[in-house]
Amino acid sequence: MANHFDAPNRCADGEFRTIHYRSLLPEDHPACYIDKFVSGLDVSSFEARYKVGPGQKGRAPKDTKLMLKVLLYSIFSRMYSAHRIDYATEHYADFWLFTYGKRISHDKISDFINEHEDDIHAVFLETIYLAHNNKLLDFTALYQDGFFLKANASKKKNYTKKRLKTKKEQLSKRLTEVLSQLKEQDISEELQSEKKVIENKLAQIGTLHEELQAKINARTKDKDASKVAKKEENTVINSTDPDSDLMRQKDDSFAASYLKVTATDPKADILIASDIDGYNDEPHKALPLFEQANDNCSKFDKKYTEAVADSNFTSASTCSDFEDKGVFLTGPTRVYENQVRNPEEHANTITMDYHESEHRVYCSEGAVLYEKERYYDKHKQTTIMVFSNKEACSRCQRLHDCTTSKKGYRRVKIDIKKPAQTRTLERYKSPQGLLLYKKRSHVAETFQGDLKKNGSFTQLLRRGVAKVKCDSIIHDIVWNLRRIFSATGGNVVWCN
Repeated sequence: MANHFDAPNRCADGEFRTIHYRSLLPEDHPACYIDKFVSGLDVSSFEARYKVGPGQKGRAPKDTKLMLKVLLYSIFSRMYSAHRIDYATEHYADFWLFTYGKRISHDKISDFINEHEDDIHAVFLETIYLAHNNKLLDFTALYQDGFFLKANASKKKNYTKKRLKTKKEQLSKRLTEVLSQLKEQDISEELQSEKKVIENKLAQIGTLHEELQAKINARTKDKDASKVAKKEENTVINSTDPDSDLMRQKDDSFAASYLKVTATDPKADILIASDIDGYNDEPHKALPLFEQANDNCSKFDKKYTEAVADSNFTSASTCSDFEDKGVFLTGPTRVYENQVRNPEEHANTITMDYHESEHRVYCSEGAVLYEKERYYDKHKQTTIMVFSNKEACSRCQRLHDCTTSKKGYRRVKIDIKKPAQTRTLERYKSPQGLLLYKKRSHVAETFQGDLKKNGSFTQLLRRGVAKVKCDSIIHDIVWNLRRIFSATGGNVVWCN
């Protein structure tokens, strides 16, 4: 066993030494790649927000590119808190490439993000251009997916109209009692303080009620009156983050969350477009997301003409909207998936198949149904065709297994947009469609898995849809850079 330890060189211990910060890291380190990427960006839109110039105020507290480098590299390193980034800028050697060992305070980091929420999107577009420059986009198809991110808000702070009304009544009753006590006795500081607290809470409830009513109006616009009452009863508003919504998670629990939808190119899993919103409505986000992706690639000669998505996106209305735009949507329907997963439940089920070319419905028991009427469904915002055959149903031995209608025969309702959904399913069931869809779980869901599992990012840190969108797109930028560095093996061809 050694009886002494090696000591530092006492002669050189007090000498001043020069630190070459750029020589601390190898050239293939991610920090060096991010440094090169940001150094080539045009940040004029960032700098335009400051009154920079001789004698003018409002100068940026730190260099814009420096702040971008620190922000992107911190997210790349799985650091999301401004306080953690603050510590890292001064104490972590890999951050010294940007900061030269000087601290950047957390409030400057937060202020920078808040100031440039609208400018961050331009940086995201640059990652798409860089991917294209490195031949990492093939434009074969665009893979779409959606997932939940928990909001920075408590589930207990969600209020329905009924709960807001009850809360208001309780506070109003207590306020009446406090005012009565103030009249009967000398002015008490405690009662005055409680009075102010109750009045502030009542004002907050009034604001929440207005925001909840606006949310209900937006979600029930042009809907059938019979559906409005149920929507009013179930729609909630969160007092901590009003832009979030109560959404069912995969484990069947509920949490205040945001829905994020992404569109990914399959060659190197590059994100082409994304959106995040406090409303769980994947089908209606599908086409706008696809169009946004093509807008983001408007500088290129190619564009996407085919989309691949799961059954959450393939509603009849969505399939029809894609066809109207000349875009091929490929994916299974919910009915088809249910039949495949539970074949025993559908073994003896009576089925009705609509044939568009013949404009007839064929029953699995051999009957043929013809169109009898049409009407417009305000709730679904589409035209419904009604098919029936009273004579054939009266002769059918399985009539009671087919319908419980008091009319004594089956009336089959077919959405006029159903043929578009059928064609989407047929494309999915084709050999080429199955080959395309086989890639979906990897291409569309890898970003989600990396963010939640590898990055341990399961809950948003900021509140409000504007701030959440900004944070979301920063994660998109970092993901694209991560994929570009990995796919090129570090041999990145930088844009001119």
